[in-house]
Amino acid sequence: MTLVITLPLPMVQLRVGGISAALLIGMSTDTAQVACMIMMGFLVAFSLGVTAARVFPVLAYSFFWRGFDHRGLQWSVYGGLFLCAVLTFFSPTVSGTGHALWPRADFDRHPLHAPGLVSVPAGFLPGRLGRRRSRVATAPVTRHP
Repeated sequence: MTLVITLPLPMVQLRVGGISAALLIGMSTDTAQVACMIMMGFLVAFSLGVTAARVFPVLAYSFFWRGFDHRGLQWSVYGGLFLCAVLTFFSPTVSGTGHALWPRADFDRHPLHAPGLVSVPAGFLPGRLGRRRSRVATAPVTRHP
């Protein structure tokens, strides 16, 4: 329900940003709106992917794994961020298609536009590895009822 309410808001903001850019730069309003939509999209998708890749594994581990500790949390958060950033950089969102950030470059190695499809499940691995690499037994992450 939250997404249904909040998703139209960035579209309105992008339209206003396009109109403002048109006035400042002197481009036609339609061109500025399209450019703004492509550049800012093409960032909304990345931020949603990063959020999902970082938050979901941490929440799942903290609710269901009693031994999940601070080191595992850090590895999961930073590992999910790294995975999402790498997958986004090598995706068709950045290069290789006409709607990419750099349409003339072609270094896309990851075929999906949404990095979260791979980075969210893969975000569990760094959390598990981080917990296993803990040298000193640390207190588990505090759980709230």
